Amino acid sequence: MLSRRTSAAFYLYYVALYAPVAITISFFPLWIRAQGLSEQETGLVLALGAGLAVLVNPMIGAMADQASSRKRILLAMVAASAMSAAMLMLADGFVGVLLVFLATRACSASLLPLSESIAIAGVARHGLNFGRLRSAGSMAVVAMSIVLGWLVDRAGTDIIAIVFLAAYVAQGVVGLALPGDAVRVGQRVKGPIMQVLRRPGFMLFLCSAAVSQACHGFFYSYGVLFWKREGFSGATIGYLWALGVVAEIVVFSVGARIVARASAPRLIAIACAASALRWTLIGMAPRMDVAIFAQLLQGATLGFTQLGAAEYMRTRMPANVLSSSTGVYAAFTGLLTAGCVYLGSFLFASIGGRAFLLPAICCVAGVIAALMLARSRAERTANDHTSQTPQTTQPT
Repeated sequence: MLSRRTSAAFYLYYVALYAPVAITISFFPLWIRAQGLSEQETGLVLALGAGLAVLVNPMIGAMADQASSRKRILLAMVAASAMSAAMLMLADGFVGVLLVFLATRACSASLLPLSESIAIAGVARHGLNFGRLRSAGSMAVVAMSIVLGWLVDRAGTDIIAIVFLAAYVAQGVVGLALPGDAVRVGQRVKGPIMQVLRRPGFMLFLCSAAVSQACHGFFYSYGVLFWKREGFSGATIGYLWALGVVAEIVVFSVGARIVARASAPRLIAIACAASALRWTLIGMAPRMDVAIFAQLLQGATLGFTQLGAAEYMRTRMPANVLSSSTGVYAAFTGLLTAGCVYLGSFLFASIGGRAFLLPAICCVAGVIAALMLARSRAERTANDHTSQTPQTTQPT
């Protein structure tokens, strides 16, 4: 039974978890540019940071699956992230910014997949509603986008690093309240990463869900710079970010109903199709009305991707390799993001908004992979097993 104390701890933690995420995906590229880096240097820094997740996430995930407590590892990584973020105040020039940013990403890259493995395990253990829990994180993104946009217009880009540090400190404090029994590992396994990679259909899952997630990374890296170039103010950009997240909040709030009506692969296929449309609109028609419509599509592009991925992990992956599964997924996403962002640094500098056609084309490929997964023998077998197995009831 889900107690009020346990529920409050998870919801508050998800708010704190997504506060620094909001900064990273919205205004942090502006802070990097403000340190004197060119667009290509900014793209390289962001790409290397994303690529670092390829190494970090599987290792941390495997470590968590074999540890006695995921919570202890989580809190240690949050503390290291805060210490690394404090070093941003001292970063200067390309080398300084690169080294400090990589140090921060090395510590913080695993926080999201590790936290999600804890939350997904909590769905069965505590009766958590993952969609509503995730919507709490989205609300934090809305608030942070609006507040930080307002602060940047009035205090300049230096405020970004200060708020970034404060967000990690808050995450560590709130994380202490997470229930210890929610993150216990029941059984250790050998070679958890290889077990994950050998699961039938998992590679198709990566080629669809991870592609959709990685293309959002392209938008996070160049969306603010593109809108700034088109004359949008910092406050306007903050409101656009907030609008997109409001759309995903609506989707997450009814997430239990959505996953009850569509399989995980089909949700991911819809997300990839909506993403192809969204990135094309943003790059080819940089007008306010088009930007508003494109941001409303975030309910499908991000909301359906994350609901589909979480449902796939919950119903298709063994509980004793859950952290490894989310770690491999995050790593593959980081690899795709790094390549997409680095290539985009050249495209964005030379062709501007048309560079958004790159993630649009990638998402078309993601649609194909998701449909193949939906029709695969492994997925049909999993669906048959799921329909015969009682599922944990989620509160509505």
